Amino acid sequence: MNFREALSREHSKSLAQQIADISAQKPSKLKELMACFFDDDLRICQRSSWSVGLLGVKHPHLLIPYLRPMIDGLSHPKHDAMVRNTLRVWEEMDIPEEYEGEIFEIAFNYLVSPKYAVAIRAFSIALAAKISSKYPDLKNEVLAELINQQEYAEKAAIRFRLKKYIKLLS
Repeated sequence: MNFREALSREHSKSLAQQIADISAQKPSKLKELMACFFDDDLRICQRSSWSVGLLGVKHPHLLIPYLRPMIDGLSHPKHDAMVRNTLRVWEEMDIPEEYEGEIFEIAFNYLVSPKYAVAIRAFSIALAAKISSKYPDLKNEVLAELINQQEYAEKAAIRFRLKKYIKLLS
């Protein structure tokens, strides 16, 4: 299956899962998926990000070689789906220490800004809490921000994540 052609024709959960499953088993197909994920075509990027998210939840270690381009991709994301699925993957991943600072900064910036979609902010809460839990000073900073965010949390997904991670970090 040619992923780019399939993604240009269809956008469905079954296709996204099929692409994720194939990519998990064949390194050459993983490269093809990630080429679609970083593609300049908005639709291809958006649609492939679903497969990347599904793959990353089950096999996050497979995406570690793509951390640098994923980090770079979030400086000018083509679609919210790219951001959402990248954060979802990072939430599941054992992030190498060399990338923790940059990834924490990205997550924290999404967390504190109400202009981002609920899912992006929710994944950012979990990711910032996960990374900061290793570092006491950072943990206290994130905990203070999560408590502060409770005052403004309008959506249930945000309130749930805030409550969960405040408890975890306390």
